[in-house]
Amino acid sequence: MGDAIAMLRAAGLRGPASDAEVAAWESRRDFERWREEGKARRLRRAEILDRELPGELTDDGRRTVVHEMRPHPLTADLVLSWGATKDGPCALAVVGERGVGKTVAAAWWVADTDGRYVLSSELVRLWSAQYGPDRERWESLKRARALVVDEIGGERQRLDDVRAMLEELVNARQGSRTKTLLLGNITRAQWEQRLTPRAASRWQSVGYTLELTSRVDMRRRRRSPVTAEVTR
Repeated sequence: MGDAIAMLRAAGLRGPASDAEVAAWESRRDFERWREEGKARRLRRAEILDRELPGELTDDGRRTVVHEMRPHPLTADLVLSWGATKDGPCALAVVGERGVGKTVAAAWWVADTDGRYVLSSELVRLWSAQYGPDRERWESLKRARALVVDEIGGERQRLDDVRAMLEELVNARQGSRTKTLLLGNITRAQWEQRLTPRAASRWQSVGYTLELTSRVDMRRRRRSPVTAEVTR
């Protein structure tokens, strides 16, 4: 109780705090702690925590998600708005250079949806398995309600295998009540090169492509605000 009163006063409350004020603050603090623990639990279940990841999801990035801070508000807002839309496209490809908040925005979405996260190179490996645990995991990920595929364009496998995997993935998830978020440090043109003609045709009806850019100001050593261009 004493700690709660001290923190209330530090937050700007003057004079003695009533029991109701202290109880309300403690209730809110408990709720926020419960929400943060839930986000961390969902990130761990998605295998985003406790592993080395590309992009920006460092320890700071993970804290950003859990504590709901937005270093790249446009990127986060666009991804979360898409994820919250029930009648919109079921798939979104977010492409562009590193450092514009793609992985952090994806982690935020996963934390809100209890989704699954996988690297594209790992997904190609699972897709190529004929049987066993890898094949079972591929089938499970295809059915995931919310799925993030990161580092498209960074695969070491043959491009033909990447294109075949993406075709099967897009085909399997179209028309279902699922959401698929695909991320890559590539251009929109490079993303389109990874779609077979059949997958490209499917994509026109189920997906959008969001290309993010941000100019680096070398003199000030910081990036300009992120800009976005959306296409079908």
